[in-house]
Amino acid sequence: MTASTSVATVTRIAAAAPRFALRARRAPSPALLFRTPITCAKNSPPSSATLRRHANAFHTGTTATCSSANTTTTVAPSDSVPSSHVTITKKPNGYALVSLSREPVNSMDLSFWTQLLSTLDACEQDPTIRGIVFHSTLARPVFTAGNDIKELYAGTTTKDRHRVFWKTSNVFLARLLESPLATVAAVKGACPAGGACLAMACDKRVVTGNAYIGLNEVALGIPVPPMWVRLMERIVGTRRASDLLLNARLVKADEARTLGLVDHVVTDEEELMAKAEEVVLGMVGMPEFARTETKKFLNQDLAREWGSDAWLEEEHETAWKMLDGEETRAFMKATLDRLSRGKAKK
Repeated sequence: MTASTSVATVTRIAAAAPRFALRARRAPSPALLFRTPITCAKNSPPSSATLRRHANAFHTGTTATCSSANTTTTVAPSDSVPSSHVTITKKPNGYALVSLSREPVNSMDLSFWTQLLSTLDACEQDPTIRGIVFHSTLARPVFTAGNDIKELYAGTTTKDRHRVFWKTSNVFLARLLESPLATVAAVKGACPAGGACLAMACDKRVVTGNAYIGLNEVALGIPVPPMWVRLMERIVGTRRASDLLLNARLVKADEARTLGLVDHVVTDEEELMAKAEEVVLGMVGMPEFARTETKKFLNQDLAREWGSDAWLEEEHETAWKMLDGEETRAFMKATLDRLSRGKAKK
């Protein structure tokens, strides 16, 4: 995909295949990378450091940064996967902007999810940050196009890599759901699948008028993950969630607001950030202990079950059997081939 690719094309691709990514990558040897399995207490989540150590075996490169005024400092722990696509900008009055910047469509691969987890760690450990706003800095109207399809197609990944990918992404989402931070997703344009789940795990969602959002995995021949189903059900109710999920619906901004899936709809990106920052300021202005404890009462049960290592291991095993099945392999290969042909035409 080139810089001249039209917005309409990117939007169409994101809608049809939310886990969009076209970079070639050869999976490293599981024997080399996983001499030590991921282990932890049965009902506890794997630690961020453990997940980063395993993910780090797949990556080399740059560093995560936190910029404040004219100063840039490292925010991720030293054992983290280096980051170049997720950055933190601290703002006055106790909040920060978390920028998502992986061109062309913020496809969410293992590195991206690991960077998100490191960023959440850094923000929670900074006593001057009480709230965060996730937003996309892409030129195109895309928040994120969801999980990178190459992390899910059995022909381009391995069972061991999928284990780390699945645990890292879902530990992040579970942690985000119960984070003591006030959290806002500022969504412009396309927000399917993994991007929609990130937004739903936030306390509030502010979207542009051209946004569309939903969990459309069924259209790709993949069941929606159980905890993702439960999260949407909590937000919009069982009947509405059933309609959205079983029909793989991506709903436009105004309908999403009517359904309760998003909280505010604004005109454009400039207004988006102004409104999102207004919303997070309102939340961090509340008495902190009262706000964080109430959030814990609301979300902790689901978050702890979602992030438990026992559950994630079971879900990974079930998911991998499905992903490695002949029918799913064929369906996802056809999707990947279609995306590759689309790129070749540009």
